[in-house]
Amino acid sequence: MHFFFPQQSEVSYEKRKQRMQQEPRLVWFTGLSGSGKSNLALQLEYYLFHKGYKVYLLDGDNVRNGLNKDLSFSEQDRKENLRRVGEVAKLMLDASLIVLCAFISPYEEERNLIKQIA
Repeated sequence: MHFFFPQQSEVSYEKRKQRMQQEPRLVWFTGLSGSGKSNLALQLEYYLFHKGYKVYLLDGDNVRNGLNKDLSFSEQDRKENLRRVGEVAKLMLDASLIVLCAFISPYEEERNLIKQIA
């Protein structure tokens, strides 16, 4: 049996927002393969970065080549892929980043899961 003891940071969410001088946001791009979601997200990332925002893009192909390379494309693994992305986005939001996510996520149930996590 595993016991987990989450650590409470001495740096609060509010202090991070103040230091970063921005409101964290999650922008979710969805669509079928080849629909242009990654291209739109890349353009928005470039624009926001050059306007001085602290922004990061999580893209489906990039995440599948690293964090989620152990997952297949079965229905269960697709859900797990999005769940993990939601958890990463949650951490990035806590760091007060603007997080752009480009993922195939055609089901409302999956998108609602992301909303619950983040």
